[in-house]
Amino acid sequence: ATSSKALWEVEVARRNACRGGAARWSHLIRFKHLGTGLYIAAEMDDDLTEDSMRSRLRGDITEPVFSLVAVKSENNLSTLFELDDTTTITQQDSFIPNTSYIRLKHSKTKTWVHSTSIPIDKEEEKPIMWKIGSARTKEDREAFQLIPVSTIEVRDLDFANDAAKMLTIYAEKLFRNELGVNDRRALHSLLADLVFFITESENSVNPFEITMNKPNRERQKLMREQNILQQIFKILKFKTDLKENRSSIQ
Repeated sequence: ATSSKALWEVEVARRNACRGGAARWSHLIRFKHLGTGLYIAAEMDDDLTEDSMRSRLRGDITEPVFSLVAVKSENNLSTLFELDDTTTITQQDSFIPNTSYIRLKHSKTKTWVHSTSIPIDKEEEKPIMWKIGSARTKEDREAFQLIPVSTIEVRDLDFANDAAKMLTIYAEKLFRNELGVNDRRALHSLLADLVFFITESENSVNPFEITMNKPNRERQKLMREQNILQQIFKILKFKTDLKENRSSIQ
């Protein structure tokens, strides 16, 4: 994946969510977003934006169309999908290979997932995210590939997620003047860990003495996408504003 926002965990839908196990073609599947913990679901879409793919797969104008959205709870029938193999020789009880090409069918609405040319980040000068829809008609060319993600990439995302959450908490405490001594120590330690993370250095050295010759572009991008830099700048700006206010009072 070119972005941490594009990483999803494939979950086999079971009564016991902790059971896990390898997925078969006959299983119902949920998709959990690794960055936010949200699940993909489908809901009816009344967006009137023109889209050739949607119009063609919709068929009759009275037929409803749907779009994929993110929801918090997995205990929702709208989060269940079926994986359809692009070949015709696979048995339903066989396991799904990691790099399979698949079509997605939404179980509750019996609709097939398809791409659209409708941007969802319309406020951007150059939109890069597009709405995913689903309609009654199946289009064989609307296929997706299951691409395995390395454990290192998942571990980096977990660290960045946790760091972003803690920085947000510390920033809020700082603004409320509730950042205690232990919080300050924990914040200093977290900032040092972020230096080690971005420079790929051992945590036994002084973070202020580290020099970086070859930056890890993927980790830099990850810190931007998870709003880590935004929280750090917010903390630094608050400290700067506080010093300026004190100087003005003096």
